[in-house]
Amino acid sequence: MLCTSSAILKGNSSIVHGFKVINVKQIQDLEISAILLKHEKTNAEYLHLAKNDSDNVFMVAFPTPSFNSTGIAHILEHTTLCGSKKFPVRDPFIKMYNRSLSTYMNAMTAQDFTFYPFSTENRIDYYNLMSVYLDSVFFPNLNELDFKQEGWRLENEVTEDPNSPLIFKGVVFNEMKGAMSDPGNLMWTRLNEHLYPDSAFGQNSGGEPINIVDLTHKQLVDFHKKNYHPSNSKFFTYGNFSLEEHLKRVDSVLSQFNARKAEKSTEVQLLKDSKIVTLDYPADPLNYTEKQHKLSLTFQCNETVDYEEALAVKILSSLLLDGPSSPMYQAFISSNIASEYSATTGVDDSTNIATLTIGFQGIRKDDIEMIKEKIFETLRVAAGTGFTDHHISSVIHQLELSLKHRRVNFGLSLGQSVIGNWMHGGNPLIAINFSENLNILKEKLNRDKDFFNKLIKKYFLAVNKKHFTLIMQPSDQYIHILQEKEKAKLSDILSTLHVADKKKFFEDGLKLKELQEKKEDLSSLPTLTLQDVSSEQRAFDVLHIQQPTSIQLRETGTNGVSYIKVQKTLDLPALYYDYLPLFCSAFTLLGTNKNTPAELSDKLNLFTGGVSATVSTINLAASPLPAFSLSSSCLDMNFDNMKAILIELMTEVNFENLESLRSVISQCANSLRDSVPQSGHIYSIACSSSDFSWNLALHQKLHGMEQVFFMNRLLERINGKEGEQALIDVSFKLKEILNFILSNGNSRGSLITQNLSNIKPKFQNFFEDLNWTNEQKIYSKKEIALKYEKLLLTNKKKLEVENKIVLPSLQVSFASKSFKTCSYEHEDSAKLQVLGSILGNKYLHREIREKGGAYGGGAQYNALSEVFSFYSYRDPSPRITLKIFDDCVNWGAKLTQHVGEQELSEAKLLIFKVLDMPLSASEEGSALFEKGLTDEMRFEKRRQLMNVTLRDCEEVCLKYLKNNALNKAVMIGGEE
Repeated sequence: MLCTSSAILKGNSSIVHGFKVINVKQIQDLEISAILLKHEKTNAEYLHLAKNDSDNVFMVAFPTPSFNSTGIAHILEHTTLCGSKKFPVRDPFIKMYNRSLSTYMNAMTAQDFTFYPFSTENRIDYYNLMSVYLDSVFFPNLNELDFKQEGWRLENEVTEDPNSPLIFKGVVFNEMKGAMSDPGNLMWTRLNEHLYPDSAFGQNSGGEPINIVDLTHKQLVDFHKKNYHPSNSKFFTYGNFSLEEHLKRVDSVLSQFNARKAEKSTEVQLLKDSKIVTLDYPADPLNYTEKQHKLSLTFQCNETVDYEEALAVKILSSLLLDGPSSPMYQAFISSNIASEYSATTGVDDSTNIATLTIGFQGIRKDDIEMIKEKIFETLRVAAGTGFTDHHISSVIHQLELSLKHRRVNFGLSLGQSVIGNWMHGGNPLIAINFSENLNILKEKLNRDKDFFNKLIKKYFLAVNKKHFTLIMQPSDQYIHILQEKEKAKLSDILSTLHVADKKKFFEDGLKLKELQEKKEDLSSLPTLTLQDVSSEQRAFDVLHIQQPTSIQLRETGTNGVSYIKVQKTLDLPALYYDYLPLFCSAFTLLGTNKNTPAELSDKLNLFTGGVSATVSTINLAASPLPAFSLSSSCLDMNFDNMKAILIELMTEVNFENLESLRSVISQCANSLRDSVPQSGHIYSIACSSSDFSWNLALHQKLHGMEQVFFMNRLLERINGKEGEQALIDVSFKLKEILNFILSNGNSRGSLITQNLSNIKPKFQNFFEDLNWTNEQKIYSKKEIALKYEKLLLTNKKKLEVENKIVLPSLQVSFASKSFKTCSYEHEDSAKLQVLGSILGNKYLHREIREKGGAYGGGAQYNALSEVFSFYSYRDPSPRITLKIFDDCVNWGAKLTQHVGEQELSEAKLLIFKVLDMPLSASEEGSALFEKGLTDEMRFEKRRQLMNVTLRDCEEVCLKYLKNNALNKAVMIGGEE
C-alpha cells in the first residue's frame, strides 16, 4: 500500500518539508509515480518513485571526479563508513549490516561519482539505516587510523616486532591488486585511461596500487569537503513508504547547510584523431595456446542525454554483437578467428558521450591487422544489407520481456540505471520511461526501414570518423615488473625515513591494532531485535501432480510470463563427467538439424527469455543423483513456441557442427580462466571440501578448478596436431551424453505461471512429447555411494598434494579451510549456521580484513553439502590467514568468553535477513523443487535458529571444527 499523499502524487503540493516539487510523471507500464524535487535551501535534487512494492530503496550520490589514480574517491567511500558525528563507532556500516534486516546495503565508487544505496522491507530498519547513511556521508569522522586501515599504510610486517620489515598494507590497496589482476577489469581501465587522458574518466577511480601509496590523509579530508556537500548531492528513494517522512528526515540534515555552487559534472571531448595503443597484460598460465592477444576498437556515439538515440545505439549494439545471429559473432567467433568478445565490448554510457566498443580476445598477434580490417568490412556489409525484421524483432522482444519480469531489487536496479545519467545532467524522468522511449523508436523503425543502416554509417563509417584502437599483448614479466615497481616505491620511501619516522610507524601500527581489538560501546547505533523478525517462515503454495512424471505447479502474479524448469537425473559413465559443463554451454549454441545457430538464436530471442542448461550436484529432491536441468521463460502467448524450441533442442541439437563446437570450447576455456580473479574464494572452497563426499568431488570436477584445468587442456588439444580428431571425439561424447539423458534417469518439472488452467496441459504434454514419462527409479544411498566411490578416492589422492594452486597472474590470493559436518535436518545444523555468522563477523572480519588487509573473509555453513568453511578474498598473506582460521576455531571454542547475547542476536538477524530476502516470481517454490526443502523443514529450521544459545555454538565448534580430522586447507593465488 502506498503511503505517499495523493496531493504530491497529483503534483498539487509545491513545498514539502523544504523540498519543492518540480515535476510528477506517471510511468504506466511500471505502475510508478515519479516525483522530482529540489531542496530549497541547498539545491539538492531528489527523485522518488512511488510504487506498491515493499522493498524500499534509499540512495544518495555525490560527484567525485579525480585527476589522479590514487583511488581517493574509493578510499573515501570506505573511510566515510568508519564512524560519524552521531555514530562514533568504528565501521558502523558493517555493524549495521548485522543489526538490520536490509535486503541490500553497499557503497560504490564509479568513475566520477560515488553512491550509497540500501533497501529494506522494514520501516523501522529503513529509517535506522537512513540515519546512519546520512550522518556518515555528511558528518564522517575520517580518522587518520581508519584511513590507514582502509586505504594504505606503512607498517611492520609483524605488527608487534619493530625489527620486522616495513611493508605496504591496507584494504583498498589489496582490493585493487586483486581488481587489477582481473584481465577484463584491467583492459577496461586501460581503455579509458588512454581514451580520455585529460579527464577524470582517464584515471583509475578505484586506485592503482602503485599510486594509492601517494595519497595523504589531508587530501582525503579536503576531497570530502569539496564534494560531499548537499548542493552536489542527488537523492533517490523508491517503494511504498511515505515520501513525506523521507523528506522530513532528509531535510533535518540538509537544513544544517547553506547552498553553494555545485561542482560541474565531468565531460569528455570528441576524439580529434584516431589512436592506437599497445599495452601489456599478465600472460595467463592456464592458456596453453598462442591465441592470447586482445584487440578492441572504440567509437564515440550519441550524447547520453539523447535518450531515444541512446536506446537505438544499445539495440544496434545487440544487433551487431549478441549471439550467433549477429554479424560480428559470425565473422569472428563462429569462424574461430577469436575465442570470444573482450570485456570492453558493448555500449558504455557512463560519460556524456556514449561509446560502442567492438573487441575480441583469444586472437593471434599476426591476425590483428586482418581483424581490424574485417571489423570495418563487417560494418560496411551490415550498413549495406541491414538486419532482418526477424532479427530486429527478437532484440526488441528481449527488451520488452525484461520489463515484464517481477524481479528482486527492482527499485535498486531502477536507481542504478538512472543515477549515472542524472549525475551528468540528464533528466531522470525521461531516462526511466523505458517503454515510452522504446515506442518512439519503434515508430521511427516503421517509418524508416534503413534506420539502423544509417546509424552504422553515422557512428562507424562516416568520413573523418575517429576511433580508438587498444591492443593488449601477454607478458610473462608483467606481474614481476609490477612487483619490482612496488619494491622500488617502498625503497624510495624507506630511504627518506629517519629512526623517529620508523618508530612512529611502529607505534601507529600498535595503536591501530589496539583500536581494532578494543571492545566498543555500540549503544549509539540503532538496531532491530529478534522480536522484529517474523516467527513464520514464508511459504509458497504449490501443487504436485504425478503422471508419472513429477511436476510442481505454482500460480502467482507474473505479469503474463511463465517460467519452467525440466530436470533429468544423470546416470552415466564416469568418463563423461568432465564434459557435462561443456555440454550445457554448447546446448543452445550449435544449432539443430532444422535451424542454424543464427536461426536458432533469433527464435530463442523472439519467443523466449533464453534457455539455460545446467548440471546440479547437490540435489536432495527426488534423488541424490546429479541432475541435468533446462530452464526457460516466455510470455504466455509464446508458450507453444517455447515448448517446440525445447523439444527441438532435446531431439535435434547438432553436436556435429564442429566449427561452432570449437568456438564454444574456446569461449568456455577463456571464461573459466577469467572467472578466477573474481571468484577465487568459491574455487578455493570447492577444492578444500571436495574430498568429503562423492557429490562434492563431482562438484569440484564440474564447477571447480579441476574444470578450469580440464577445459584449457581440451582447448590445447583441439588446437594441436590431432585437433580435428580431438574435436570429433568431443562431439561423440556430447552426443552420448544426450542419449543418456533421453533414455535414462528420472524426469521432473516445475511451472510458475499466472495462467495455470491454460498453461498446465501444455507443460504436461512436453514430457509426453519427449517420452519422459518413464517409471521413476529409486536409488538407495548405498547404490549411489558405490557408484561414485572411485571418483571420490581419485579426488582424495589428487588433493593430498594440492594444498596450493599457483597462478602467477594473480597479485593476491584466496585461502579456505573446510570441515565435514552434518546435514540440514541434523539438530546441530542451526547451531553451526549461527556459529558461522558469529565467527565471520566478530573474529574473521577483524583479523583478515582490518588487520590483515585482505578485501574480505568469513565463515559459512552449507547445510546441503554438509560443509563448514572459512575463506579469504583478495588476500595478501594466505599462509597467515590459514593460521588465523585455526586461531578462530580456538576463539570459537571459548565463545562465551568473547561475546554476549547482543552478538548472538546480531548473528541470528544476519541469518534471518538472508532467509527472508524477497524472491522473484521465478524463485517462488524453488527451495522445495531445487533442494527438497519442505515448508515444514524450513519452519523447523527457523524454530531451531531462534533457540540456539552461545553454549550450543561452543559445543559444535569443539565437535565439528576443533576435534574433526575431516578438514582440508587450500590456497589459490600467486607465489608469496
